[in-house]
Amino acid sequence: MDIDTMIMRAIRIPIALCTSILMVLGFASCNKELPKEYTELDLSHCLTPTAPGVTIENNNEAVLDWIASKDADSYNVQIATDAEFTEIIKNLVVPANEVPYRLVLEPGTYYYRIQATSKAREPSFWSASSRKFTIKEPMVTIDLSAGGTANCYVVSKAGSYKFKPTRGCTDTAVQGIQVAQILWETSTESTGATLAANSVIDNVTIDPEGYVLFSTPETLKPGNALIAVKNEGGTILWSWHIWVVGEAVADVDWGGGMVLMDRNLGELSAAGAPRSSMLYQFGRKDPFPGTNGEDANVAVAGMTTTHTNSQQKDLAVIAANPTTLYGAKTDNGANPNYNNDTSYLWGDYTTNSKTESDPCPPGYKVPQAWTAVTTGDDANNIAKTRFAALSALSFQSSDGSGHYKNTFDATLANGSTVRFGRSGAILICTNSASGTTAGGDVKNLGNVSFLWTASCTAGTYRRIATCIRIGEDGVTFWGKSGDSAATYHARSNAFPVRCEKIQ
Repeated sequence: MDIDTMIMRAIRIPIALCTSILMVLGFASCNKELPKEYTELDLSHCLTPTAPGVTIENNNEAVLDWIASKDADSYNVQIATDAEFTEIIKNLVVPANEVPYRLVLEPGTYYYRIQATSKAREPSFWSASSRKFTIKEPMVTIDLSAGGTANCYVVSKAGSYKFKPTRGCTDTAVQGIQVAQILWETSTESTGATLAANSVIDNVTIDPEGYVLFSTPETLKPGNALIAVKNEGGTILWSWHIWVVGEAVADVDWGGGMVLMDRNLGELSAAGAPRSSMLYQFGRKDPFPGTNGEDANVAVAGMTTTHTNSQQKDLAVIAANPTTLYGAKTDNGANPNYNNDTSYLWGDYTTNSKTESDPCPPGYKVPQAWTAVTTGDDANNIAKTRFAALSALSFQSSDGSGHYKNTFDATLANGSTVRFGRSGAILICTNSASGTTAGGDVKNLGNVSFLWTASCTAGTYRRIATCIRIGEDGVTFWGKSGDSAATYHARSNAFPVRCEKIQ
């Protein structure tokens, strides 16, 4: 008679307690055959599975695995939605030869535990620890161009995205694409530091159907990015602005049938600091990074902005150089200017059209200043424009320094609130006779801000573009629609844009 049998006959206590004692003393051996009269003994310590693990494959398939138990014929597996296993959603019997075990589950957080059974023994204890795992929502690639194509697309949550590579808001596909890549990224969250590549967007490629694909990091980083497609020779064929916002864009009713975004194009939120608009030369689709509202440039990863002191009229050349500013630094607006021979680059104010080079996302366009041709003194009076709601506003410095706050509010006549920030500008040409400015550099104008409109003058002075000027002395409108020169800004200067909702 062996020692295990002697102990069991000598001690008259419940079998379950005997088992526990034997486990502690180490007398009962899991590798030893017991006498026949004790085959019903519950040796749970021998059968209890250990080291439960789980991996997730194909997004929603859980692969459950554990260390096999000696003599186990099958396993009971419980799946629950709570650690206490009061909400059990699955009770499974898994044959020993089917471990690891695979099952498909809906998205959610789960717990699982296991116990072994054999033909000769009662079920073991449940595994000492349960294993927690999560099935995530399946990754669905969102088609940003499903609601319309554009030169800019807005992203407000982390995920995978795609869009049709067309020329702006048209259905004309860009031909000859061989590769897609990120030209640059920028984020006000990294001001004063080097922005790491692929911080805002990543994984840019072309899918088999010809769409441009990209994704964001799992934790969304608000910012702006420019994606370009190139031909076999490496020439940029077209580019698109990806606007990753930290706070969803909303619409504000300005009255008179005009509804504008609650922020400038490229700003990451409607409130708070820092604020940074993207800046645009008049009529161009591609943005240029601005300042952070604190007299400092935003951090940029990738290609930097360059400036050439020359005129450029060829739209193909302009499209192939989306990071190059065109225009003379010493120019009074006469020549040369960016594309000064074409008037309606962002749309004709006599129609509700949106052009191929409009920089706004689907459903929006650059707002027109007029609803009809306006000449004479009325053309330079903001009260006679579609921006009349701003005509009585005056913005004062809050700190006595001659600078605005990072953001300031204004209440329109209809009660709506609009906000502006010190977004900076790129001054290449001036309207002064000397026309001398440092061109190509982003400048925070401190106590002055601008907004482009889509309108421009006609005739001899069609190079002149119209804009809203917001200063401590009030809000004014710059640019006449007739042939006589007035206060204006040349198209080669880069100012913010605030998009209008297409009604």
